[in-house]
Amino acid sequence: MKVDQIATKAMRYGGRILKPGDTFQASRRDARVLQAIGKSGPPPQVDPAPQADPEEETKAAEIEQLRAEYEATIGDAADGRWGAAKLREKIAAATEPKGGSYQRRDLRAED
Repeated sequence: MKVDQIATKAMRYGGRILKPGDTFQASRRDARVLQAIGKSGPPPQVDPAPQADPEEETKAAEIEQLRAEYEATIGDAADGRWGAAKLREKIAAATEPKGGSYQRRDLRAED
């Protein structure tokens, strides 16, 4: 059975010239000998992919939904730096009625 190894020093193995950092496969017996004399070592263990946080996923989904709502309301793409609060503020400002508190009076009727 073959074992994955990484060369720690320059050496020849299996008809190949290996430099430090090169990967190769060796028999178990050869791997033990090469590790004992300091010419190779086991490859570094790769950590599995980190688990996605469900809370972060819901926040990202909420922001994507708000961006879609902003684009439908305004007709322009939202700035990618805006968070959920800023998007809600911009949507609310765009949907509230405009006109302010000014009311036109008919002056002819008052005379």
